Amino acid sequence: MINAVSAWQGMAPLLARAAWAPGYWALDLHCPEVARTAVPGQFVHLRVAGPDLLLRRPISIHEVDGDRITLVVAVVGTGSQWLANRSEGEELDLIGPLGQRGLSFEPGARTVALVGGGVGIPPLHFLATRRPADGPRLVAFIGARSEARLLGLDNFAAQGCEVVVSTDDGSRGFLGTNVAALADYAKHTRIDQVLACGPTPMMRAAALWAIEHGIPSQVCLEARMGCGVGACLSCVVETRREGWDRYLRVCTEGPVFDGDNIVWETLSPMVKLD
Repeated sequence: MINAVSAWQGMAPLLARAAWAPGYWALDLHCPEVARTAVPGQFVHLRVAGPDLLLRRPISIHEVDGDRITLVVAVVGTGSQWLANRSEGEELDLIGPLGQRGLSFEPGARTVALVGGGVGIPPLHFLATRRPADGPRLVAFIGARSEARLLGLDNFAAQGCEVVVSTDDGSRGFLGTNVAALADYAKHTRIDQVLACGPTPMMRAAALWAIEHGIPSQVCLEARMGCGVGACLSCVVETRREGWDRYLRVCTEGPVFDGDNIVWETLSPMVKLD
């Protein structure tokens, strides 16, 4: 658990914009106020402009380098396309860093599995950049429907991670999901912790596998949210805690939760904002 701090709101100039993968754009912003305190798993809330685009877009932090933060935007509709179309020198209105709990390594863990896909790749990559010199060995299980949809392989390799690739159609690597690849890998190598971020079914499968094998896990959730600061209660998830705080907010109590604390049966796949 990280210390609660007041999020910063202001204008951050866009330093660079580059294609990260088909349908994804990397945005480098000069934002020392966020870079100074951000931890893996946290996100920023970006204002978008245009007709009927009322809500900000929550975007996970991919990397921090000095005063620069890098965000990865998946283009899925009008709002995300607007973000991807910004030009160098423009300023973006953002709030951040948001989220009270980030991804962290279990004390004593020697081998940690990073299970990711899609827009779940950036938080896990950010964590890999923060692995201490004496930290655990990281194995990144990266999955996609096909080879053309695989993301972030070089990013994880550059951080010294072992990368295990899986595709649903078998076009590259393990034939099947990345959680199935994890299960196969664990037959010959001990896994001490599972950290997952990506599509809800993938995170659920990773968390349930970890529970079955008595392994601690964390998941970094996405959710629709109106405010991002805990006021609107639009991003609550059901947890196994007892009492009035059974329903927790992704934007404040999260976005990271213990995998065995989520009531997965009631968690619907995220309906992405466009």
